[in-house]
Amino acid sequence: KKQQDRSEKKKKTWSEEEDEQLKELVTSLHDGEKEKTIKWAVIAAKMDSRTGKQCRLRWHHHLRPDLKKGEWTKEEDELIVKLQARMGNQWSKITNHLPGRTDNDVKNRWHYLMRAKKREQASLESSSRSDRKESKV
Repeated sequence: KKQQDRSEKKKKTWSEEEDEQLKELVTSLHDGEKEKTIKWAVIAAKMDSRTGKQCRLRWHHHLRPDLKKGEWTKEEDELIVKLQARMGNQWSKITNHLPGRTDNDVKNRWHYLMRAKKREQASLESSSRSDRKESKV
């Protein structure tokens, strides 16, 4: 029965009304409590057609009041690289050092920084090769 219930839940984009309803439910049912103590199944039961997991992910990644969605600072970038070198890909632990950022955002930022570093290295290597060719001529 649970599987059938879940498959009936919608997977489409969240509406503004659903976002507002979720914010109100989290605030009224769990005001001041840590996110880990929120009973997502209880909240989902009050939402028309969302699962507890959908509600938790929407809150955690999009609606939390402490969420930081702006530009990344140089300090944050340096911290991500340093902590990833020390902890590996333990994104949730790394995120504890970056208030307001989600583990997914931190992971994506690290991958972006690594791609940028590779592009920069490739650019430096190609320019040094062309410099050597010119000096031989």
